Amino acid sequence: MLRGTILAGITALALALTGPGAAAQSVALEDDARLTHGLMVVAAGNRIRRGCEAISPRVFRALDYIWDLVAYAESLGYTRAEVEAFRNDPAQKARIDALTDAWLAERGTTRHDAEGLCRVGAQEIAQGTEIGRLLRMN
Repeated sequence: MLRGTILAGITALALALTGPGAAAQSVALEDDARLTHGLMVVAAGNRIRRGCEAISPRVFRALDYIWDLVAYAESLGYTRAEVEAFRNDPAQKARIDALTDAWLAERGTTRHDAEGLCRVGAQEIAQGTEIGRLLRMN
């Protein structure tokens, strides 16, 4: 009987540790590659559309993409409030900005180069990349 009680207790503990809250303790939001990549995609698309008058956002696609990221973070066990706090954290914004700047530099442009942003944006749209699907040519 005691053995069955111990086994039941271990099983309950294992289930509790693998539930939604447990994942939040094992992976910090800033360490999750999928979230970091997704935030960089949104930031790059935003930077392109702001810097290039010939490109506009696909607002509903962008919102859908963002909500998918939020849902993913929630599936890791984070609350909506924790996700919002992470998204609004100045250090995290600076980290994503730096990643976006590096991504743009790899493509031969900067956030202040309208012609370069238009070129990169047009390429992303033509190639149907994650970023390109969030944008459209005017």
